[in-house]
Amino acid sequence: MNIAVIGLGAAGASTCRQLARRGHKVSAFEQFTIGSDKGSSFGESRIIRYTYPDAFYTRLMGRAYDLWREIQVEARQELLVQTGIMIIGTPHQPAFQDVVSSLRASGVEFTLITPEECKELAPAIRLQSHECAIFQAEGGFLRATRCVQAISAQAANCGAILLENMEVRSIEDSPTGVDLVFKDGSRRSFDKVVVAAGPWVGKLLSPSLPVTVTRQEIGYFKIDHGAQDFESNRMPVWIDLKNLNYGFPLDGVIDGVKAASHKTGAIVDPDRLPRSQDSLYQQALAADVQKRLPGLSDRIVKSQVCMYTNTPDEDFILDWAPGSDRVYIVSGCSGHGFKFTPLLGEIAAAAVTGDDLNIDVSRFSLARLSQTDQP
Repeated sequence: MNIAVIGLGAAGASTCRQLARRGHKVSAFEQFTIGSDKGSSFGESRIIRYTYPDAFYTRLMGRAYDLWREIQVEARQELLVQTGIMIIGTPHQPAFQDVVSSLRASGVEFTLITPEECKELAPAIRLQSHECAIFQAEGGFLRATRCVQAISAQAANCGAILLENMEVRSIEDSPTGVDLVFKDGSRRSFDKVVVAAGPWVGKLLSPSLPVTVTRQEIGYFKIDHGAQDFESNRMPVWIDLKNLNYGFPLDGVIDGVKAASHKTGAIVDPDRLPRSQDSLYQQALAADVQKRLPGLSDRIVKSQVCMYTNTPDEDFILDWAPGSDRVYIVSGCSGHGFKFTPLLGEIAAAAVTGDDLNIDVSRFSLARLSQTDQP
């Protein structure tokens, strides 16, 4: 089968890898370059974890972890850094209880940590006296840009043709398949197309697609004291359920400690993304982060801006485009999809080739979003 993939972020690259390994003719088109900082799949770190408040996602992560380990072995480089993860909350907080229930229901081992125990386990992180934390040892972070580049290289090694600086302007049905129309006016025809265009999915398919694109900013904070406590062998990745802040240990690349807020930012046009620093956001983030990590200063040594592609319910979109059985959508990762992308690629590849993965993805259908909109 002759299949096109639009977008070579983590999801698109993973789809190419799966299709090429199955022996299909695969052509992928990336409007920028592989690993570019203009999309959503770049940077030194993305969280990987089982610790979801929903057992559906916790169970999916079992297969995702297997695929990441397979990719890492094949890449012969470190892509997954296992630091453990700490989910911070209070014992009676509903979201905290939901994570505990999800892990128990899925058979994933974890430990409940008191503030005193936190001083031993993760001395850089401060828990308040009324707080506790879930510690799950298999959590950690993925080296995002390296992951995208490694998966893309594996796809190419299996025969996929990966073309950079190739912008697809439209997708059109033809009597024999699907035509892609490019910025220069040229056309190419394919049997099937997978759209993994991230923030550009609505522009490429339909403005009515139920996704919104938001601007997200992260900061790397200078260490004031206790630098050894921020090393990845002493500090876990952490998520604060109260304010949805999250952070990482030192990644060994950027000289600072990364932290950010998972709260969705301002809605933006991906072609006009404001990249200058938001000083009010940074001040608020610094104040919160210093309370959680008192060894940090309030000085941000590096900031980065990326985008979330959000659905109303924060579940992904894995479905055929409306009215089509040739164009498949992988989108709506809502700021938590990177860790799943090898699995999303496997699901997309199975869908367009008619294979059966025995994974129920009906929860990711477009139909559920149209139903949500009904009065």
